[in-house]
Amino acid sequence: MVFIIMPIYKVEDYVGRVIESIQNQIYHDWELWVVDDGSSDKSGEICDKYVLDDCRIHVIHKQNKGAPSAIK
Repeated sequence: MVFIIMPIYKVEDYVGRVIESIQNQIYHDWELWVVDDGSSDKSGEICDKYVLDDCRIHVIHKQNKGAPSAIK
């Protein structure tokens, strides 16, 4: 299994396309962990919608501390 950690911050214009690109890969044994770093746009909400349809996707919402804090 492959685990993908994707920090996001204010990327509502293309975060859906990124998630769909991951979903459309030939390899299907993966989990995506999206870390919403306190986005003030709709990035987190968009990611939350993908969770409803794909149990391999997980979203964590946190206060903004920068991308490096996403892996802690």
